[in-house]
Amino acid sequence: ASVPQGTKTRISLEVYNAKDVPVSGVLVIPVSADIAYPSQYFIGSMEPDDVFSASFDIATTNLSVGSHTLTFVVAYKQGTTYYQTPPVAATFSVSPPRPAGGQGGILLSGAIVFILLILGVGAYLIWSRRRKKA
Repeated sequence: ASVPQGTKTRISLEVYNAKDVPVSGVLVIPVSADIAYPSQYFIGSMEPDDVFSASFDIATTNLSVGSHTLTFVVAYKQGTTYYQTPPVAATFSVSPPRPAGGQGGILLSGAIVFILLILGVGAYLIWSRRRKKA
């Protein structure tokens, strides 16, 4: 997706608990904190198969025209142990500013980030289950 330089847009991520047990203290944290606001999004407790949305604003005022990567991690607690997913990255483009009188900012689709986040969580779950069996 492309966002005009100097605008602000909002992305929404869907966070899914693919585990068969509840998790708590779920936080979505943008690793690229200077691009996305707020600095974290607190979800709290999630039952198995729960899906929650987390929204972030992206400000392009201080970004150069071109390709940029936005990375997120999800931190959570299961029982008494804390976990963090591997980073999940999505790329977006900053386009030149629109001429005066143009329409406002473009909504950056969270679909790419959502898919990557689900893949990252799934890969982490498979890895952690295999590690437990070893």
